[in-house]
Formats: sequence, structure tokens, C-alpha cells
Amino acid sequence: MAETSPQTTDSGLLAAEIHDAWPALDAAERVEAFHLLGPSEAEELFHSLTARDQSELLHALGTSERQLWMRQLAPDDAADLVQQAAEEERDALLRLLDDPT
Repeated sequence: MAETSPQTTDSGLLAAEIHDAWPALDAAERVEAFHLLGPSEAEELFHSLTARDQSELLHALGTSERQLWMRQLAPDDAADLVQQAAEEERDALLRLLDDPT
């Protein structure tokens, strides 16, 4: 049986703590917490968020990060996120997607 490394365990605990605290965090705290996560934990958290929370997080991230995360979404999830975004942000979010999506 493979043992879990302390780093993996700590990262998993951090991700769980961030997920639990997410509703109580303001936008800046959410971005800071999100950036503390490793790539796989960040991806897991991002996909577990509601479309509204994803939209708010993307709004607070830089352009290159927005594009990375938008392109990880399935087309129907991207559509949900765009619908939850403020009307003035929708076109910018749609431009982050590749043509097939």
C-alpha cells in the first residue's frame, strides 16, 4: 500500500480548509487562498465552486489566469459561468474561450 506524503496530506488539508472557508472570504482573500493551492488542488476547488463563485474568482484573477481557467471548463459550465458574470464582463469572458467551445 502506498503511503501519502506529508506534503500531499498538508495540501489536501489546506484545500479542504479553503473550501470550507470560501463563503466567508472576501474577493482578495479568495484569490490569496486560491494561489496557495497546488495545481491539482486549485483545479479541484475551481470545479467545485458554483458558477457565480467561479465568475467572481475569474474577475479577480489576471487575464492569463482567467484564460487558463475558462478553457478548463466544459462548454456548458463555461456558459453557466458567463451567464452568472456581470453583463459588462460577459464579452471579455467569451473572448477567452477557444473557437470550438
